Amino acid sequence: MDGQQVAQALNSAQQAAQHSGVQVNTFIGALQAKSVASAAPPIALPQRRIPPAFLRGRTETLRLAEEQLVRAREAEAQATSTVVLHGIGGVGKTTLALELAHRAAGRGTRVWWLNGSSTTVLTAALHALAFAAGAADTEFDHAHPADVLWNNLDSYGGPWLVVLDNVDDPDVLSVDGGTLTAGTGWLRPTGQQGSVLVTSRDGRRNRWPSWTTMLPVESLTPDDGAQVLLDLAPEGGTHGDARALAAALGGVPLALELAGRYLASAATDPFPPPDAITSFADYRAFFEQRLTALPLDEAPPSGDRDRRVLSTTWEISLDLLTAQGHEFARPLLRLLACSAATPLPYRPFLDLRILGRHELFAGVSHGRLGGSLRALAGLGLIAFETADGIEDEWGRTVTLHPLVRAVTRGNLKRSGMFENCRDLFLNLLEAVSTGLDPEDTRDWPRWELLAEHALAALSSAAGAPTPDRDRVARALRPALGAAWYQYMAGRYERSTGDLSTIHAAVSSVFGPEDPATLRVRNRLARSMRERGHSAAAEKEFRAVLETARRVLGDEHPETLSIRVNLARTIRERGDSVTAQTEFADISRMARRVLGDHHPDTLAAMYNLARTLRDRQRYAEAEVLYREALTTRLSAFPATDLTTLDLRYELAETLRERGAFQAALEEYREVAAVADRVYGADHPNTLIIRHGLALALLGVGQAAEARNELAAILDIRRSVLGEDHPATRQTERELREATRPDTQR
Repeated sequence: MDGQQVAQALNSAQQAAQHSGVQVNTFIGALQAKSVASAAPPIALPQRRIPPAFLRGRTETLRLAEEQLVRAREAEAQATSTVVLHGIGGVGKTTLALELAHRAAGRGTRVWWLNGSSTTVLTAALHALAFAAGAADTEFDHAHPADVLWNNLDSYGGPWLVVLDNVDDPDVLSVDGGTLTAGTGWLRPTGQQGSVLVTSRDGRRNRWPSWTTMLPVESLTPDDGAQVLLDLAPEGGTHGDARALAAALGGVPLALELAGRYLASAATDPFPPPDAITSFADYRAFFEQRLTALPLDEAPPSGDRDRRVLSTTWEISLDLLTAQGHEFARPLLRLLACSAATPLPYRPFLDLRILGRHELFAGVSHGRLGGSLRALAGLGLIAFETADGIEDEWGRTVTLHPLVRAVTRGNLKRSGMFENCRDLFLNLLEAVSTGLDPEDTRDWPRWELLAEHALAALSSAAGAPTPDRDRVARALRPALGAAWYQYMAGRYERSTGDLSTIHAAVSSVFGPEDPATLRVRNRLARSMRERGHSAAAEKEFRAVLETARRVLGDEHPETLSIRVNLARTIRERGDSVTAQTEFADISRMARRVLGDHHPDTLAAMYNLARTLRDRQRYAEAEVLYREALTTRLSAFPATDLTTLDLRYELAETLRERGAFQAALEEYREVAAVADRVYGADHPNTLIIRHGLALALLGVGQAAEARNELAAILDIRRSVLGEDHPATRQTERELREATRPDTQR
């Protein structure tokens, strides 16, 4: 299997050590682009419509924004069609963006909605947007992904609107160290067909390009705020009382919504306590009392009042839920505030056995926990979502408003409760991830849901004023599993970034020579190699090997693993002789120290077989492949990705040494398994079928070979495009197979 084939054929991580098509900071290649895009959440316009109550006082802002977004399509060539809605958290930027997006969709505009609250999620979504706008895989082989995106947006056949929601750091839209204002990143001037709408807390003019229109989203006036309250809680009192409450809440829409939902919920209580808060006047009095007692978080001075207002409103809401019997609502919100800014699969995550052992959740049950979750959602503090493409309980997720999370975390830190909640979150994270295998494709969707939370937990533990080594070690396990899943899924840019984050956290706490640090460095170097940094990876392998030999010793499993990876890197740069010598020595030592069945022993064995095959010593290579395969099958199923790799390599060896019939039988068997694991049209399956076609030619079944190559060519043209190297290779081989001297 050559380098290009390996990157496409079998598990994109276990096999990818044999090749990298990534050109760092320039092109990432078709496979990497598709892999990055596959991690994106849905980018379609959310279907939820905005109730009229939440648009009170927004007529002028909506008019100005809509005017700017459509001007370019009305033949004003110089008009800007990029609008940035900016304002404090909770002021309603996303609400306005949703309304504008639905209005655009109603005019026949194609709308894409991208979540910018996480850099990783946004990057994946931008890649997915490029494909949605019409990009072909091959375009990523020759251009930066941002160029590919805008080439396709500029040529899109109809009006379009891209919404970038919650982009609070404008720099995330720049690329390769450039500036956003240069117009060469992810955000660029649009043509007459397109518009971009951004929501952000950052309204500084110098942070945004000159072609953007900056529209502030202000807090509501007392009169508009009063109407919002009356819409939500019509029995709450007079317009004057509603107006006074709206003024006290600073006109912040999120605070108004929380207060209105609170009063609406309180009004349904059939037997309220004597001190129940059921009116606008009562709520304002209690709010002002609580506001003066609330500790500040780390917000800048200009945002203190707004954040204190919001924090007070949801603390009052939590008081109501507790009074209504939802005593776990407050600890649940605090626990969920320890999560990252991505959906959390709450059903598998909230393990009652672990929760029940914690002081905050004593006596918890499914019914009481579910009731508290529903109550939190009913008051707008959390939102339930369904993860795309996941049918089981893992598909049920929960999210918090970014400001609810940020302020709750800040208050927990100020009160000294954060570590207690974080430890419980970490216990749950450890438990939910323990049974997941980053090398098992069935677990990949679950790892994707946990990845951001695992990395955030590690960064939080390592970034504490006095980091606890045991806590960091516990957080390392799921974080490393999540990063390795990214590697196994072929997302080498993502895995390199995640492993770099992990290395920084671990080395700062454990030191550069700790075994955990060395293990992370070993994996980071592997990921660097697959990104295209082969020389840098080899240098890193040599450096970490020197430390491992001195600290751990030559026979330590981690030392042997590093040696395997270094020798593999040496082989890839063409020095098969040196690599063969090294693999032979590693194999002898691994057998003696680790045993015949250890994964590193097998890795050294089949890497040695590959070096022998490179040197056309096919008989020796076959013996080693068969031995490794037999050992692997004694512990893993036929669908295991490394097993598929070994079987393909064995078939290739048989074919290259001329044993076409034996190779054909092996290809047929592995192709049948790959068809079930990957699907008939998957590039990995096609590569195995390609080997099968060559074996058919070898046994003289030219007609069957031509049929196979023709079928592969049709699929590759459809999936990879006309100009893809694999497509062209298949075209050449099909032409060769149709020459008269091959007709049989």
